Amino acid sequence: MRINPNGENQKQRTNTPRGWAEEWDSTVEAIRDSVGVKKLLKEEWDKAVRPFHRRKAHA
Repeated sequence: MRINPNGENQKQRTNTPRGWAEEWDSTVEAIRDSVGVKKLLKEEWDKAVRPFHRRKAHA
């Protein structure tokens, strides 16, 4: 399934073989979750570490 920004669920049309729709959906969901986690980690890392790399912190 594809989730639109407005919260509606829609079936995503793909060229997957018959019977693979459920496996495809779970794989796409896992990939999106992974990307989301990486993005969250990067944001938190930047908040924690970036202030120490600014010139003002070394002056």
